[in-house]
Amino acid sequence: MPFCPNCSAKLASEDAAACWNCEASFSATSAWHPVASPPGEFRRFKRLVAPKKPPAAERGSPVHRSKARGVVEGVALAILGIFGAGVALLIWLFLNLCLICR
Repeated sequence: MPFCPNCSAKLASEDAAACWNCEASFSATSAWHPVASPPGEFRRFKRLVAPKKPPAAERGSPVHRSKARGVVEGVALAILGIFGAGVALLIWLFLNLCLICR
């Protein structure tokens, strides 16, 4: 089994073009080539599992509060807009009815 001379990672084959862990190149122009035994302890360069994404909107976080605040503000503006239009309509109807009744 071949090993990487830089990080001691096990390689898939003798013909590997590069190390999967440290990306050391084993091309024809490279000074490094796979070796038969590991030169030392394995050193991890790449994570085998992708890191977890931090939760962006956990309850109580500033991001969550800003999103919730945006939603509340939007709903409040919509209600005020509808309420304002309703009040304006009632005033217009009242004035028109008063003018008609004269």
